[in-house]
Amino acid sequence: MGDWITIGGFWVSIFMAIVAISAVLVSYIVYRASSAPNVIVYADDDERRPTMIVLVIENIGHGPAKNVTFFPARDLPKDAWGFDDAQMPQKMN
Repeated sequence: MGDWITIGGFWVSIFMAIVAISAVLVSYIVYRASSAPNVIVYADDDERRPTMIVLVIENIGHGPAKNVTFFPARDLPKDAWGFDDAQMPQKMN
């Protein structure tokens, strides 16, 4: 009977260690999610200058964003002015 108590105590200890490790992992995940930066990039229009498009880079996360780089899906135009009669702009480097 004493062997069963020792074996049971061992498995209870293992189970409690797994529960403690799981609690630490969940706490870390919640901490990282609440303190991580979340940078978004979008285009907005300028009502005073209708031919201008404003590129907005904004951090909507809770943590500071460092060394931010982004790559557009398509080339950005360089010196693109005008409406219907405008030339096709070159790409921005």
